Parts: sequence; C-alpha cells; structure tokens
Amino acid sequence: MKSCAALHSLLRDRRLMVLATTVVLVMSSMSAIPIVLREISVALSVSEHSAARVIPSYMAGYFLGSVLYTLFSSRIGPTVLTRYLLMLFVVSNLFAAATSSVLVLTVARFVSGIASSSFVPFTLYYLSKNRGKSGSAVGTVFALSTAGGLIGSLVAGLVPWRAAFLIPALLGAVLVALGWKDRNASERALARPDRRFTLSLFRHGEVCMLLLYIFALRTMSVMVYTWMGTHLQVENGWTKAMVSLFYLTAGLLAVVGSMAGGLLLDRMRGRGALTVFGFLFVLFFVGFCWERHVALVPLLMFGALFGSARQGMHVSFIGLLSRADDTIRAASLGMNSVVVFLANTLGSAGIIRATKMISFEQVMLGLGCLFVVCYATLLSRRNLIYRIERGTHMTNA
Repeated sequence: MKSCAALHSLLRDRRLMVLATTVVLVMSSMSAIPIVLREISVALSVSEHSAARVIPSYMAGYFLGSVLYTLFSSRIGPTVLTRYLLMLFVVSNLFAAATSSVLVLTVARFVSGIASSSFVPFTLYYLSKNRGKSGSAVGTVFALSTAGGLIGSLVAGLVPWRAAFLIPALLGAVLVALGWKDRNASERALARPDRRFTLSLFRHGEVCMLLLYIFALRTMSVMVYTWMGTHLQVENGWTKAMVSLFYLTAGLLAVVGSMAGGLLLDRMRGRGALTVFGFLFVLFFVGFCWERHVALVPLLMFGALFGSARQGMHVSFIGLLSRADDTIRAASLGMNSVVVFLANTLGSAGIIRATKMISFEQVMLGLGCLFVVCYATLLSRRNLIYRIERGTHMTNA
C-alpha cells in the first residue's frame, strides 16, 4: 500500500525521519501538560487555576509563532528558522523542568509554544519539495502527529511532572544534533519562496477558500469535543469512562483517517477524497444528533466515525495546500496553523456560549447545514480543485 511505502520512505530519509520525530515529540509535549497540572499545583504551592495558566500561555505562544513563521519563513529560510526554533524548544523546556516559580513556568511554556509552531508546517513543506505530490506522505505526518498526542497523554501519567518537560528537552537536543549535521544539504534542497508571499497569499482565492474550509471544519470539530466534555455527563448521564472512551476511539481512528486521507488523495485525487470523508462527516452529524444518549457500542462507532472523518478531511485539505506553487506554499502551510488555532479558540468558546441560549440539537443542526453548504460549494468548483492539484493556479504577484 502507498501508506506503507510512505512510512518506509520516511525511515530511509534521515532528514525526514528527524522532522517526523520532532512532530511526534512536540505533540507529545503539548498533550502531556494537562495531565500533570494537579501535580504542578501541589509542587509549586499554587492553586490549580494558577497552574492551569500554562495551557493558554502555550497556545498563545503557538499562535504567535505560527504568525511569525508565516511572515518570516521566506525571509530567513524555513530550514534555518525551524532549526533555531528547535533549539529554543529545548532551552524553554529545560527552564520549565528546573523552575520553582509558576511565573517562570508560564513564560517558559509561552516560549515553547512559539518554538513548537513551525515543525508541522515545515515538515509538510519539506515533503512537498522532496516527495512530490504524495498525499500518503502528508497522511503519515498527520498520523504521527495524532499518535504523538496519544503517547504524551499516556507517558504523562507515568512520570513526575518535571520529567514531562525534561524528557522532551533531552530528546529535542538529540534531534538538534542529528539535524545540524546535514544543514547545508537540506538548505540547498529547499528553495526559498518569493519574499512577496505575504501579500500574494491573499490574492489567490483558491488558497483562501481552502483555509476557510479548514477553519469551518476545525471549528465544528472543537465544538463537538468541547460540548461532549462539558455537557454529556450532566445532560445524558454519561460516565467519565464513556466520554474518555469516545475520545480515545476518536484519537485512534484519527490516525487511521490520516493514513486513509493521504491514500485516497493519491488514488482518487482531491475531489474523490473530500467526497468520501465529507459523507462520513455528514453521517456523524445526523446520527449523533438523533442518538447522543446511546449505549457503549454505538458510542464507539460514533467515535470512530468522527475521528476518521475529521482527520481524513483535514489531511485532504492540507494535501491540496501542499501542492500550491513554491511562491506561497510555505506561507499557506504556516497560515494553516494560524487558522487551526483561531478555530480551536472560537469553537471551544462558541459552543459554551451557544448552548446557553439554544439546545445542542439546534447547534448541531446549524453546524451541519453550514458544513453541507461549504462542502457542496467546494465540490461544485471542479476547476478550483483541479488547478490546485495541477499547481497551475499560482503566479507571482
């Protein structure tokens, strides 16, 4: 299968293997911290509310770093920028592991968020430059990213809180050493995009349209996740174990959806892949609105459906973005991180506010209708997807 070939290709390319390992490391570090918050509050003698500030500080840094990567990746060079940000990631985690002050920890997490923001878009950019238009390779990276989040959550429950920062720092230092040796070759392999990309990115409706669809998809996904965590236990009598099982199933199937998204993108092209995963996503919306108080087996089926459809569609969108012209490819992939952050913020806040005014069924119905409209609009524009896949829609501004 192409997905297996993509994984084998990753293992043969040392530079790509370092980048993929970095993605797993960063996502593991991101997901581990919420697990150790209570331990941090006890160790630093602060309230859990004060300790929890490290999470929004990290996300704020991640957002700022994504913006900076989008703006400066062409001026500095994405390879050089990412290398030094990896060093910053190591240093910030060392400070976080050694500190006895919650203020220093919060600042260190903010800096770590800035440093972590470039690894996923740069890895996708590297793939697009060195692996052609392989959707399977993109799917492999997203599968590793999702797996990294699961690994971090599991490891965090087994180690002390300082180790949750120290382990990523030490592994990051090893990756810095491995990535530094071939810096000249990797820099030659990645031509710098045109410096005028900041303006030209927004002059191309195709890329802006894809970013808009990604924003809508992620916002709806976060709304579903947030609502389940805050309301299902109260309104429908779900236990914590059932909700956790839903999240775990969705996470595991997101790995499968990532691989399947890349595979379908290669075999069926963009329109076919989006048709398959869009149908699954609509099926989830309809079924979940009707049967949200379901028993265990249907619950796991909904989790599998949601995880695979959400991640498969996102991989399909990113696969199309990675086929953009060199002049704005790095910028568009960086902008994806900005869009995802904004969607996560809006989705988590929006669902809480919305469910105070209207019922969840009405919220889901509205989201489903919005998704269908956006989805139908995208599929109806065959020339848009065709131009993106051919890489002929871009011209230097």
